[in-house]
Amino acid sequence: MGGGASKELEERNKKLQEDIAKIQEVASRLEADKTAKDKEIESQRVHAAELQRQLVAAKEQLETSAGKQLSRPPAAELDDEHRCGSQEEVLAQAKDTTEEHQGGSKLAQEQLRALAQERDALRAETFAALSEAEMARAEAEKTQKEISKALVEHTKLKDLLPVSGGPEDPKGSELRCMEERAKELKRILHDLELQKAQVRIQGEEYKSQLRSALEEVGAREAAQGMLAEETDAEAEKQLLRQAETLIQKHASEGGSKAETAKAVEAQAENKAERKPGEETDEMSPGAQEAGVAKGASPASDAVAQAVPKLRHPSQLVAFLRDALTEVQTREKHLMERVEVIHDEVADVDSKLMEFAPDAPGRVPNPRQRAVLLGSLLEFFQAEVGEVSFEEEDSWRLPLCMPTKLAKKCHQANQENQLDISRNKVMPLSPNFIALEKLLIRPLTQAKRCSMAELWNSGKPRSAEVFVSHSWEEDVGVFVQGLMRLAVSQLENAVPALPAARAAASARVMPLFIHAFSDSLWCFPSADNSLQDLPVYQVLKDSRAKLFVLSLGQDAGCLLRSWCNVELFLAQEFGKDISLLSKLGPLQDCSGHESEKLVSTLVEVVLPEVDFEKSQAFFEEEKMLLSSYLGCFTSSDVAQGQGEAALKQNIGRLVSTRCIALLAQQGNAPMMKSALEFGADPNIKDAFGVHPLTYASALHGDEGEIAKLLTSWNASPLAKEGAKLVLELFSENEAVRLEAIASIQRLPLSACTMHASAVEASKRKHARQLVHQRFDDLNHESAAIRISALKDFVDIGILSKPILQEVKVLMIDTDSKVVELACRVLGNCGELVSFIDDPNPLVRAAALKHVVQGGSLAQEHAKKAAVYIKDADLQVRHAAVQAMIKLGGSAAPYIQALAEALHDEHWNVRLDALRALEKLGNSAVPYLGAIAGCLGDDSPEVRKKASEILSRVKFEPIKETSPGATAKTEALVA
Repeated sequence: MGGGASKELEERNKKLQEDIAKIQEVASRLEADKTAKDKEIESQRVHAAELQRQLVAAKEQLETSAGKQLSRPPAAELDDEHRCGSQEEVLAQAKDTTEEHQGGSKLAQEQLRALAQERDALRAETFAALSEAEMARAEAEKTQKEISKALVEHTKLKDLLPVSGGPEDPKGSELRCMEERAKELKRILHDLELQKAQVRIQGEEYKSQLRSALEEVGAREAAQGMLAEETDAEAEKQLLRQAETLIQKHASEGGSKAETAKAVEAQAENKAERKPGEETDEMSPGAQEAGVAKGASPASDAVAQAVPKLRHPSQLVAFLRDALTEVQTREKHLMERVEVIHDEVADVDSKLMEFAPDAPGRVPNPRQRAVLLGSLLEFFQAEVGEVSFEEEDSWRLPLCMPTKLAKKCHQANQENQLDISRNKVMPLSPNFIALEKLLIRPLTQAKRCSMAELWNSGKPRSAEVFVSHSWEEDVGVFVQGLMRLAVSQLENAVPALPAARAAASARVMPLFIHAFSDSLWCFPSADNSLQDLPVYQVLKDSRAKLFVLSLGQDAGCLLRSWCNVELFLAQEFGKDISLLSKLGPLQDCSGHESEKLVSTLVEVVLPEVDFEKSQAFFEEEKMLLSSYLGCFTSSDVAQGQGEAALKQNIGRLVSTRCIALLAQQGNAPMMKSALEFGADPNIKDAFGVHPLTYASALHGDEGEIAKLLTSWNASPLAKEGAKLVLELFSENEAVRLEAIASIQRLPLSACTMHASAVEASKRKHARQLVHQRFDDLNHESAAIRISALKDFVDIGILSKPILQEVKVLMIDTDSKVVELACRVLGNCGELVSFIDDPNPLVRAAALKHVVQGGSLAQEHAKKAAVYIKDADLQVRHAAVQAMIKLGGSAAPYIQALAEALHDEHWNVRLDALRALEKLGNSAVPYLGAIAGCLGDDSPEVRKKASEILSRVKFEPIKETSPGATAKTEALVA
């Protein structure tokens, strides 16, 4: 089983790329630091060289000066002394000069030492930087190698892993894009809904303010209308007073009459142009109230800030109307946008729904995604390979070869030959990995579903068998093993089933197989627990009765983590467990190949079973499984907890199913290993045979295998009649029958020990009998039909699967055939329905054999009593014979038997006497009728009546009270 490969590898590669980018960045920075240090060192080196040159020059100058002083002649010295003073002064001056030069030299040397120290420090820093850079480069190379390794692993996984293999998945990328788009659209829709709500609130606030403003304007206009006349009269009076004042003013100032008149007219015009409420620059009381009301409104801050402080209510009304119109327009646009987004969301959801686990045609419940064996076979023959049979007339031994898949693998390997040679991809072989990559994925890509959903047309189908397998297993081996498993299951349940119906029944076996029942396009979430996975849910379901572990050719599945855990879960949930080989269930197998597989299991595989070392495609899956196993404590024979308990349980389970084959093989060391693994020494195989029985019969009672099993507490009763038990499965029918008879003569304890083997032998005999004689039931010869029916009578209830063909013989023209058919039907309890058959021959045969073991249903016994008076002689005779078989249970119908003593046919009268004889004392009241038969025409009837009456005794009845009359009681001995 696989997990989400691509996603985890991409994340891992991304993280590695980020790490290497950081390391490369550090390396670049260190390289730059190194270059800077190198430049600084070079600069210091040049400076040190310059100082060294200056030091050398100073030394040379000092030496030259000293030499000149020493090499001067006396006359020159006298001249110098004459010029500069005495010789002492000259020497003092030279000494001072020398000391000065020596001081400069010392300073230069100190500077050189300091520079050398600084240079050494820089060199040390440079070396450290180089070392760090080298380490960074090494780390980067190591990381690069890890990335390359991861990429190689990723490439291999693409060809190896069933979950991530195959070509790129463009539809998956498209679906992921659609999922992201759906999330984005939902976020946009949420934001638009919020904006729409805000705009609606804003509009409601504007409407509220508009209503208030309209009320204010209406009140103001009404007040102005009432005061209009008073205002006009007062204005005229005021105008006249102002005119008189102006005239007087102009007159006093000496103005002309014309100028005075113009001033008065201007005053009047200015007054007329003023509007009410504009006499001053202040807001009118109404406007002030409106402004205050606006400021004090409970509207949102956004609305309050949007409304300006207007001087007049009419201006506020106009503003609010414009703002409300704008808000309504915005709301309309938002609603249109929301509708568009809704449509787009619906479209994306619709496309995603086509591939959702619960989409139409999908089955979300993994417990209902079973595949029929018939669907798997059709797929195998159409796409994978061919099916033949070991024996020409035996469908029970199929051989499956994946020839078509092998050809596809060869073609794919040819196309990828270059990459295979470079180890970039792995070559394909006809196993489940190639099956998934080349067939399952292409077939399911369109609907991105499981093969089960395709084959079942989306209809749920419950699984009854859980099949675990390895992805490296050969597909032909797997399908062949499943076919033989179905045969084995049918043979154990209905051994006498005819071949055609057996094959049809095998095809409807419902199987859960991960490769076919799970969608390989859906990766489990990293947050899923084991309980969330299909494996757990199917195994927990009570309808899944059988767990099958397909071993393949090398039993490598036991080294896989998932197979280990699936086997463990099957044990925990109490499933029947079968180990499957290509020859069928391991418990049913024998022969060289089976012995080789068992040897591989015990010697090679079981010692290596260790969950910690087991293989898994992804470490995350293994960690999940390990965490689950950590909580498990074994409650069975194996002791321990977690992975240790798992190892012990697997060893015990597998070795137990190998022990019968090991007993036959006679390999003592392997037998000892199996017992040490925890094998049950008393477990019987599919044929009901004990391991110790095999060991005693094949290798002697005192053989090493028998002693080893006995020392491990095998039941010693299994040794009794051991060779007879193996003869139960001889191909010779006479040998089988003699073995059955001999075993039945053994002590009861031994008979009980081998009872299951006897039943298995009878099933085998019934299976062979049906295979050999089933067609004889329709033979044209009545003698052959009679012979076949006699054989089927002998197998009793095991003949039930062929009753449909036997019922047809109930209308056969031969009475012997009908009678034998009735016996076969009677053995299986299927004869009652023929009691009322209109054919007298059938009725008679049914009544004659309907009684089994002296019992008959009350309603049918009553019908038998009625048929004693039937018009047909054979029916009457058969009804009386049925009463004879009932014995004392026929007492309720004694009157009908007494009446049968007067039947016209002596056979009926004779059998009626026999039935009355079996009733004992219940027949006493009818002694007179029996005595009447002493004069019957038939000597047989007279003889039987005389015998009955001769056994009648008359005893006196004890007195129960004084004076009671003496009576006699008749007792039939």
